[in-house]
This record gives sequence, structure tokens and C-alpha cells, in this order.
Amino acid sequence: MKGNIIICGAPRAGSTALYRYLSAHPEVSGSNLKELNYFLGGENSYQDCFEEANIDKYLALFGHVNKGQHTLEASPSYLHRWCADRVASRVSSLLPHAKVIFILRNPILRLRSQYIADITRNNKIDKNISFEAYVQACLMGDEDGVFKSIPEDQRKLYLEGLSIGKYYETISKYMQHIGKSQVYIMFSEKLMKNSKQEMVALARFLEVDESFYLEFKYELENKSITPKNKFIYQFSLVINSYMEPIFNKVPQLRSFLRKVHDGLNHGKTQGDFGLSDAMNDKMHEYYHDSHSKLRALVKTVHSSDEMPSWLMQRGKDSSVE
Repeated sequence: MKGNIIICGAPRAGSTALYRYLSAHPEVSGSNLKELNYFLGGENSYQDCFEEANIDKYLALFGHVNKGQHTLEASPSYLHRWCADRVASRVSSLLPHAKVIFILRNPILRLRSQYIADITRNNKIDKNISFEAYVQACLMGDEDGVFKSIPEDQRKLYLEGLSIGKYYETISKYMQHIGKSQVYIMFSEKLMKNSKQEMVALARFLEVDESFYLEFKYELENKSITPKNKFIYQFSLVINSYMEPIFNKVPQLRSFLRKVHDGLNHGKTQGDFGLSDAMNDKMHEYYHDSHSKLRALVKTVHSSDEMPSWLMQRGKDSSVE
């Protein structure tokens, strides 16, 4: 085994695409399931499967790993504030030389993507709840009962939808356990706009052959859709989980099956996705201090060459229209 790579989120920020791109590399062995959550712990219905200093148990989750390959997992839940310190400590203990990647996205648009998934695909939130009401629930601790249909032990994950976007608070916890030289911060907007440039730069950081990404075929992954039939959609997720190791080896098969599913089961997304000017102002104020600290942090670690507009300044790109 050559080394270990962990993508620690953010959720709804491109971690699936990044995982697919990296797992396709011949020097990388993706985990049997994309989201192992191995270092997470037992809270919020997650099974605590971590064992101190048991590297063999961890490696068993990757199938066959050659000596010249890195292991790769992508668990966006590692970016939740309630578990970040514990995850970072466990990663540092079991995999002291692991390279950790954070892929971040405009937090307002990230939250909107999560909202769309919750009302159209996951059956978690009433589809008549507007995005503004959803955001208000996150801000006010759900005083109006927007998340009342979600089991109480899982509700915290949804209420944290807004705070996930305070990326500095979580990443700084990782920095207390993992060296700066092992951390890479990239941005969803940059990966989508210039995939080749971003992946070549990341390959250099990971010390794998960067030429692989010069001719690589990049595809959008895990895009938000509204399924016509939610049973078929949920069944497709089960199939994807079981077939993950095969899909990692034959990405063309996943791409073909996805196109078939989306062509037959892609419905029209309906809902109120906008925010009032007052709510936009409230969200910018909510993230302001965290963004300022994140800008400084990004300059101290390996990262994309250029920061996105939402992190640099308040403007059109950082709002939901």
C-alpha cells in the first residue's frame, strides 16, 4: 500500500465526482462503498466500527489493494461539526500520514441542494415547505416544526445543514490533529469549471501520475434530480451500493445505467427555491466571520490556485436568486 486518501466533504459539494475521478486512477483503490463513515462513531444511528490501531480491519473495506496503490474513501459526514474532532483524532491515530481533502461549495447553494434532495428524493421534508422556511428552521432550531417528520435522533443532522457551511470551524479542528502538509482544500465551482486543471494539481499533491487526467473524461456526478417514481430511485441507490466496486472499475457502465435511469425517471422539480433579500443578508452575516478565517487558512495549506467569488467577497455569485 502506497498511502491513504480521505475526502472529508462537504456534503452536496462534489465529493461524489471527486471520488469517481480519483478512484478511476490506476494508482488509487477506492473503497467498496464510497461513504465508509469508518471514523465517525456511534451517534446519529451510525454504527461505530472503528478499532484503535486495527489497520487490517480498515483495509478490508477496500478489496484488493496493490502495493503501489493509495486507498481512497469519501465520507462527507466527516465535515459535521459534532464529529470532526473525533474523526480527525482517529484518522491521525490509525493513518498518521493520510492525505485529507476538503471540497467546498458556496454554502448557500450547498444548502439549497440539500433542501432539494430532502423534499424531492429523501421524503424527509414536506414538499410544500419553502427554501426560506427551511433556512429559518436551521437558524432558529426548528421552532415551527419543519423537521418534525424526521426521527428525533436524526434531526440534528438536518438542523446542522446551515452550520456545515461554516467550514473554518470544522477544518480548523482537523488541523489540530493533522499536519498542514497533509491537507488539500479545493472548491466545487473550480472543479466543475476546469476539471482537468484542478485534477492535475490534486494529482501532484497526492504524488500520483498527473498525466492520467489530461485525457480523462469528466462527467457531472450525483446531480440533483426529481424522480418521477421514488421507489425506482431508491432501488437504484441500493443497486449502486452493491455494484460500487464494479462501477469503480468500469465507470462507463455506471454512466450508461445512470443515463437510462435519468431518461426514464427524471421528473420536474417544483418548489420555492428563492430567498428574500432580508434572508440573504442574514445568511451572509451568519457566514461572514467564518469566511474571513477560512480565507486565511486556505493560504497556509495546499489548495486550488484561486479562491471562488463567494469566499472572496459578497456579490451576485454568493446569493440565491
